Amino acid sequence: MKQLSFFSLLLAATMFFGCGQTIPEVEVEEIKLDKTSVYLIVGQSLNLTATIYPSNATNQEITWSSSNPSVAKVYYDGRVFALSEGNVVINAMAGNKTAACEIRAIKGPQNKP
Repeated sequence: MKQLSFFSLLLAATMFFGCGQTIPEVEVEEIKLDKTSVYLIVGQSLNLTATIYPSNATNQEITWSSSNPSVAKVYYDGRVFALSEGNVVINAMAGNKTAACEIRAIKGPQNKP
């Protein structure tokens, strides 16, 4: 009779006991931003921080968007840059939950004509 190596036994046990078992998915219940309303001077930036609840949610990916990219651009990491005067809403989405921050971009001393 052939001897089975330790790794062969380990592989067989993993296949036998792991077969058909799934890890339960933890849904995102809520996403919150550290700021919900701010003034930002044109030409300046700020960082928004999103927190997903519960912290062990399976999907930890956050998608950022701007309601008006000509007023403010948002990057993949929550950094917002004010491009021109106006109002904009920055959204952070995780799972099917969304959080928003209203931004009013205004002229500062360095942007006056």
